[in-house]
Amino acid sequence: KAIKLGYKHTRNLDLIVVSGDYSDGGHDPQYAQFIKAINDFVDPKTQIIINHGNHENGRFESDSHEYFREIFGYGIDYMWKINDYYFITLGVHHGDKYIESQAKWLNKKLEIANNDNPNKPIFVLTHYPVYGTVVSNDHNSKRTFSEVLKKYPQVVNISGHTHQALNDPRVIHQEDFT
Repeated sequence: KAIKLGYKHTRNLDLIVVSGDYSDGGHDPQYAQFIKAINDFVDPKTQIIINHGNHENGRFESDSHEYFREIFGYGIDYMWKINDYYFITLGVHHGDKYIESQAKWLNKKLEIANNDNPNKPIFVLTHYPVYGTVVSNDHNSKRTFSEVLKKYPQVVNISGHTHQALNDPRVIHQEDFT
């Protein structure tokens, strides 16, 4: 329904972003159903970015990241340049957490995007919201992401997982970044 709605409102849908939890437990039939929906409803001209959420870790925790790479062709932490805009994904690691090395990796990618064009937004896609940005979200995100992101005011962080009402004004954070 969401994909159909997107195409209803624009003829040229450039990109669809899925910020994790596209399966319930990361098992083969669930991936197959998700991929079938993409193949059935997403126009081949529309790019799609998939982020790795905590439910995808349920498959087999030891190989969920490799399975993700086999299915989608890229790792859970990745950077794209699409229509002159940068998109960076930070996937959920084992134990349903982000890990310290992701903050260093993110900083390097943000430097690249910022140096290329400091006046354009940079989209950082996370499954868990960045610490302190969404009401009731602070259980698994790292404070270090906030420290990295606040150096780049043009960052727009898009997250999933919140389970919060979208009409609550606290679901949008606008301080050092959006």
